[in-house]
Amino acid sequence: MLAAGVLLVLEVAGFSYFVAGTHGWIVPLHQPVSTDFVSFFAAGRLATDGTPALVYDHAAHYAAEQAATEPGVPYNYFYYPPVFLLVCVVLARLPYPVAFAAFQMGSLVPCLLVVRRILRERGWAVLVPLLAFPPVYFTLGTGQNAFLTATLFGTATLLVDRRPALAGILLGALCYKPHFGLLIPVALIAAGRWRVIAAAAATGGGLVGLSAAVFGWGVWRAFLDAAGGVRGGLRRGCCLPGDGRAIWRHIGARRACLAGLRAPGNRRAGHGNSGLRNVAAGNELAGPRRHPARRDTTRSPGGDVLRPDAVRDGTGLVGSVE
Repeated sequence: MLAAGVLLVLEVAGFSYFVAGTHGWIVPLHQPVSTDFVSFFAAGRLATDGTPALVYDHAAHYAAEQAATEPGVPYNYFYYPPVFLLVCVVLARLPYPVAFAAFQMGSLVPCLLVVRRILRERGWAVLVPLLAFPPVYFTLGTGQNAFLTATLFGTATLLVDRRPALAGILLGALCYKPHFGLLIPVALIAAGRWRVIAAAAATGGGLVGLSAAVFGWGVWRAFLDAAGGVRGGLRRGCCLPGDGRAIWRHIGARRACLAGLRAPGNRRAGHGNSGLRNVAAGNELAGPRRHPARRDTTRSPGGDVLRPDAVRDGTGLVGSVE
């Protein structure tokens, strides 16, 4: 725990330094910086203004990002299905800094509570190594939705045996991440979790229908038209105008957060459904990569290697496979 405490102090200090640096409080910046969250916020603003289909128009969406922050910020493309716009329109009604903080803290806190429950820890000391996990600050700094995803997935692992319908609802709510359909349905069918499957399918279909009712079917046509361009960008290992590595960073941070659900400490605790936690980690680790990870390691966003017990002892990075 001491090592975790030391790492936490270093992480907070480093995070504070980078926050100050990216806001120009240390040295003047030659060009503005951006976050992934501005993509969500700009999408919500466009949808709130009655033009949701423009979310998938690069020029219109980029203009909305600049209006929310400042001219010249790097562009972050919105590559989520319209279901996620239901969240974005709520955030877009707040001032940008308030929306950013509300989204990150509002998803981080339940994520920590869920992982604490999975580990079957009664005290609060476990929060020290959890908060010392490096991807926490990567996600906080870039404004990604990894905490929300991990919360839904982790809670489903806790409920799949006792409350299968509720677990299915949570898994269905993950339809804003369509690629999760690679392993989850297969695992559920193989395990005969029919109530979970029915609830997930009904929830996913309901959210698709709700998004179409709120924004119109035209936004789904725009999304499907834009999806082909994103697929081509993934094949080339880049995104769209702006930072070409943004989409890989996003995949890496989410993978690292969800892989924590399958750490040996969680296996020892044995709380929740271990098979579904396997799917949680496996679905992320099945994503594109340049080098295979070793069997006893999990890769972090930057290609570093995490020891399997990193979540519990907080010692974190032990090497690099890049």
